[in-house]
Amino acid sequence: MSQGRKFSVVAGSADAHGRPTVIVAGEVDLSNAAEVTACLERVGLEREPAVVVDMSSVVFIDSSGLHELYRAHARQEAAGSTLILRSPSPRVLRVIELTNLDGVLRIDG
Repeated sequence: MSQGRKFSVVAGSADAHGRPTVIVAGEVDLSNAAEVTACLERVGLEREPAVVVDMSSVVFIDSSGLHELYRAHARQEAAGSTLILRSPSPRVLRVIELTNLDGVLRIDG
C-alpha cells in the first residue's frame, strides 16, 4: 500500500432496514480484495435479500477490488438478492464510472 489508509474490512451492524453491512476502509487492491468477499460471505452473501458494502472510507480501489465487487454482485443477483454499495468516495465512484460498472452495480449515496 502506498500513502493511503490501511485496509480493513469488518462486518458491521445491520443498517436501519435490517440489512447486513460490511464496512471497507483504506485501499482495496490485489493484496486484500479477496478479504472483502470473505467478509461478505460471513454476513450472508447469497443468503440475505440484500447486503450493504459501506465504501465511504475506501480511498483507492484497483481492478481486482472491482472484480471482487462485481463477482459478489453477480452471486447476489443469481440468488435473487441485491448487493448495495453505499457512499463510495468521489475518487472510488469515478473509477466505478470509468469502468462502466455504475450501470451494473447498485450504488446508494
